[in-house]
Amino acid sequence: MTTKVYGIDFSGSKSPGQKIWITEARKTDSPDQDLHVEDVSAAAERWSGTHRSDILPELRSLIRQSDAAVIGLDFPFSLSRSSVSTEEWTEFLEEFATTFKGKNIDAYPGDYNSDGESRRETDFRFGGQSPISPQVQYQVFYGLRDVLHPLVSDDAVRVLPMQDRDSTKPSLIEVYPAATFGAERLYRIGYKQNSEESQKRRRENAEGLQSHENMSMADEFVEKAVKSDDALDSLCAAFAVNRAITEGLDRERESVEGHIYA
Repeated sequence: MTTKVYGIDFSGSKSPGQKIWITEARKTDSPDQDLHVEDVSAAAERWSGTHRSDILPELRSLIRQSDAAVIGLDFPFSLSRSSVSTEEWTEFLEEFATTFKGKNIDAYPGDYNSDGESRRETDFRFGGQSPISPQVQYQVFYGLRDVLHPLVSDDAVRVLPMQDRDSTKPSLIEVYPAATFGAERLYRIGYKQNSEESQKRRRENAEGLQSHENMSMADEFVEKAVKSDDALDSLCAAFAVNRAITEGLDRERESVEGHIYA
């Protein structure tokens, strides 16, 4: 028995063709090969067009057509409890998309700005940044409105653990590569620069993931991860999905804030 796995390094940038990377893999029941990586590629390698308006519909289409795959996306799936007015995540998502319909990033976070704690409990647990921080606001804004909302409103996917899993539909989970690298005692920081040292750290991270989970892949995919931190993060996202499946996707209780699977 095998399970299709995707690890997606997401970007909300205006032209994300070279910033969104996708690792495609299969999780097997074989004791000597837990995860087999079949492809690691940038969005620009898969699809034509470079603008967000070209790439995000293609990404949604890939997710829709992935049947019962488990897909990890590396952006916050929600905001802190102090920023939202409901305990139901699907209600929050609908409200978020309606609030920012037709608007650009300058409108964010708007009414979702809070005088309270802006980080979620899962951010504290795994060292994540606030979903309204400048570092991740593009990912959150476009990820929630233009990726998750259309898929959830069409009942095309299940987003865990906020929704119950449906074995006939793709399951989406939030991942955070830095947290996974930290948990695996690999380089959590210092691997994203263009320096020789950063390149060395990317290689150690890629090879470390291979050895920790019996992850098999062609040498060309390792080299892609060494050259690009975005490629490496997508690989780590797939690793995190694999780990989540092994440990149990439904192990965390439902929360409007969401949960990072590290």
